[in-house]
Amino acid sequence: MEDERFYHIDHLLKLASQNPEIVQEMIDLFLKQTPESFLLIEKLYEENKWNELQREIHRLKSSMAVFGIKIMQEKLQTVETELLEKKDFHLIPEQINEICTLGKIVILQIEKDKQILLKNGKE
Repeated sequence: MEDERFYHIDHLLKLASQNPEIVQEMIDLFLKQTPESFLLIEKLYEENKWNELQREIHRLKSSMAVFGIKIMQEKLQTVETELLEKKDFHLIPEQINEICTLGKIVILQIEKDKQILLKNGKE
């Protein structure tokens, strides 16, 4: 699972108009905010703050879209829908665990590949 690349940088490069400074800024912002977001999601879940959890999941889903992380977008969408429709709450603990575990893998991949990604942004 860790060898599979979950992100696709093409969308980010397009959004940044191939500008390496913008690409670097967006990668740095992602690497700073995303781990904080996963911690917040876990905390909000533990505190049963469903509305705030739904909002944070929605925000994180947008970040995943920028990096083309479709599997995360899908998992986040599933949990967001369950929260909005107030159903299948019994599935949420496992889904949150999957999201946070996969998220940590994605963060490690992007950290590891950061120089390659920035180089691609300059081409």
